[in-house]
Amino acid sequence: MLIFPEGTRSKGRGLLPFKSGAIKLAINSLAPIIPIAISGSYEVFEKHYRIHPAEVRMVFCPTIITADMSPDERRHKLADQVRDTIEAALSNNCLVGGFGCGCGDTQLSAEAEDRCAE
Repeated sequence: MLIFPEGTRSKGRGLLPFKSGAIKLAINSLAPIIPIAISGSYEVFEKHYRIHPAEVRMVFCPTIITADMSPDERRHKLADQVRDTIEAALSNNCLVGGFGCGCGDTQLSAEAEDRCAE
């Protein structure tokens, strides 16, 4: 299942806050999460409100195994962990010729850096 946890299109404004519903599905099912960072999709439709060819890049970040987390971690840290992982891929220029999370020189939280370095 593919879920866009922002709940709406960002219209080119970058990563928006996550809605809680998407994370609740993972919490309740203990399903693993594969964060995917997507860049360039704004150019396909939102910019002109018609479909145009555009370069869209995606980075599949390391899987987050929710079954290995405590219930408290799933409830209170999982959404931040997913968001930090996607944000790390976007902010580190991984989508500009890079393959995977953790590339670049941008300062990251230690947890995001660890997730992307795996």
